[in-house]
Amino acid sequence: MNDLDVMKFPLYTPCSNHFLSMTEQEINSVLRQRYLKALHLAHNKPAEVQCYENTGLSGRFQVIAPSGDYLVLSDVQTPSGHVQHVAIRASDVLTMTVDLAS
Repeated sequence: MNDLDVMKFPLYTPCSNHFLSMTEQEINSVLRQRYLKALHLAHNKPAEVQCYENTGLSGRFQVIAPSGDYLVLSDVQTPSGHVQHVAIRASDVLTMTVDLAS
């Protein structure tokens, strides 16, 4: 399987028989490609983050740290005002929604 074959799969697909014929390494490769594609599509898109203590933030999604420990938003509107950039610990996030259509 080459890199172009991975891009033929839509980002979200229900399980299909195609995966049954793939090795575990090929499946992991496809899933990793989809994850990276989703991050690429989400970059600089409007995002809503719901944190503990019923705190909500809205801004533009920028990046998730390679370790997955935190995410970065820009132009963030918080309950206490506007912040240009924030780094949020992933452990503080309940949900994050990114509007890929905009």
